[in-house]
Amino acid sequence: MKANPSLPYPVRATSTSRHGLRPLVLGLALSLAGLPLQASAQEGEVPPTPIEGVTLVGDVNQPRIVATTRGGVVLIPQARFEGATLGEVVDYLAMQANANVMVSPEVKDLPVPDVKVRNITGLGLLRAIADMGVPIQVNEMEPDTSEGQAVWVISPAKTAPEVLTNVTRIFNLRNLQYFPEENQSAEVTPEIFLKLVKDASDAINTALQAREEATKGKVHYPILKVHQATRLMVISGNAQEVEIAQQVVCALGGVPVE
Repeated sequence: MKANPSLPYPVRATSTSRHGLRPLVLGLALSLAGLPLQASAQEGEVPPTPIEGVTLVGDVNQPRIVATTRGGVVLIPQARFEGATLGEVVDYLAMQANANVMVSPEVKDLPVPDVKVRNITGLGLLRAIADMGVPIQVNEMEPDTSEGQAVWVISPAKTAPEVLTNVTRIFNLRNLQYFPEENQSAEVTPEIFLKLVKDASDAINTALQAREEATKGKVHYPILKVHQATRLMVISGNAQEVEIAQQVVCALGGVPVE
């Protein structure tokens, strides 16, 4: 029996029985000595750092979000992202998971859908975000040496080149509507016909501008040519824009030539 100066009475060391008496006695001794019973942090734990837009899942007072490296793979036990941007997710991976991430300035402010993840790799998390509709592509650069760590590069997603389908439509403009200010039976002279063609062209441009504003995309304006002697209009360009132009011309009295 040995005396312990920190205890009011000696503690006898006992052999371990099948009931585990030694751990019980040791725990009692630590408790009476005022020592904490909580185990020390495991090797590889990263202290949680508050990041705006990222909710750490765990104990309210002491979050236990742990990012460990197992076999060279960064593993995130659990985390929840609410109202975060891609840049904030990258900050989380860099600070909590000790990951090497490079993100293009063009995409760092993109909003990320609310997600809750558990036992996922950092690379898997980024690729899942891309699969959820965030327009990014994630590439992994292997380290040059066995002791190095991979680098994840996030850049804007590559969009497929636009495929244009060119078509040509011909319209007979002999019945193009004419609204004279005074004489309803006034003859459509060549000068008046040219004015009607200009009005029709302006109407087509107005319709295409409306499409451009609504879709916030690029509109390919078609080519318009008119043969005055035969009063035929030829419209050539991308199929979608030509379709809009055709609707305008038909509304004004033009007739498609079959």
